[in-house]
Amino acid sequence: MKKTPPTFTLAGIVGGSSEASAARRDVLRGIAASVVSAVPIMLMAGKLKTQRHIAKVTNAERDKLKFLAYVDIDVHHGDGVFYAYEEDPDLVFADIHEDGRYLYPGTGREDETGKGAAKGSKLNIPLKPGSGDPEFLEAWPRVEQHLARFGPEFILFQCGADGLRGDPLAHLNYTSAAHAHAAQSLLDIAMRFSAGRLMAFGGGGYGRNNLARAWSAVLDEMVARKTSASKTQTNAQ
Repeated sequence: MKKTPPTFTLAGIVGGSSEASAARRDVLRGIAASVVSAVPIMLMAGKLKTQRHIAKVTNAERDKLKFLAYVDIDVHHGDGVFYAYEEDPDLVFADIHEDGRYLYPGTGREDETGKGAAKGSKLNIPLKPGSGDPEFLEAWPRVEQHLARFGPEFILFQCGADGLRGDPLAHLNYTSAAHAHAAQSLLDIAMRFSAGRLMAFGGGGYGRNNLARAWSAVLDEMVARKTSASKTQTNAQ
């Protein structure tokens, strides 16, 4: 029997220009119409939604899955998720953010690695103001190694756009290439450990052009992976 590759489900709306949003919505509709399995890759907007959905996913999947991973590249430390699960050893946490000494909420020190049985399951990587793609790419392998240690069976990706250069509330200098790299890497990790289960959330971002660039970069990687999987499936038939 031929093995069927995972089918990726994508849902959501990318921020930014109406043209970019409309184009991505058309892509999403086309892909969603062809989906026949329930291995989700989703893009959703809003940091509050992230916090709500991680609780829902965690509670819904806890009896089925051992490790879930939450990966956050929003410029602000994901304190709401971190402290809610600081003592939970089954929630693998990785967060690259601007150093809390310079930006709200002031948390996310590198020595915050979880408590009790969860110690070591949490990874915080604070970056100095002015850091850009080179610093992000230098730090990212630590995220990959951290996830590989646990082999998460479901990955939640908070891909806030407020780390891009020019955001009015923060001081990092990413380009959308950082988001594309993170998405591509997490897709690989999801295929390796999670049967393709990756859910992405838009998160923060306070410049519409940056929202469009960052979230489109993430979505483009998802679409490319979906297209590749579909071609592989077709060729195998």
